[in-house]
Amino acid sequence: MDEPDRRRSDRRRTAGSESVERLAATVGDLLKRLTASSTGNEPTSGVDDAARLLKTTRGGIYAMHARGQLPRPIGPGRRLIWRTADLLECRARRASSPEKGERR
Repeated sequence: MDEPDRRRSDRRRTAGSESVERLAATVGDLLKRLTASSTGNEPTSGVDDAARLLKTTRGGIYAMHARGQLPRPIGPGRRLIWRTADLLECRARRASSPEKGERR
């Protein structure tokens, strides 16, 4: 009679450990997806850094933001924070072509 009880408890442990392993694998997959899509590791820039990157003033940054000439800020709230990579792309788009500034 002792053996059936022991077998039953072994089955419970096995089923429990399998579910724990599945849960751990699922959590691991979710963490990989979150890490790939999150911006926690990307460098960000505030208004002062954006002004330095785009070679303008703080007031110029606020004006460009109001006109919609900058990428969307990230994060909640009213603070203006951008991904630095987005600002660099914006700067590359704004760069004038060589023919544009030439005078004859």
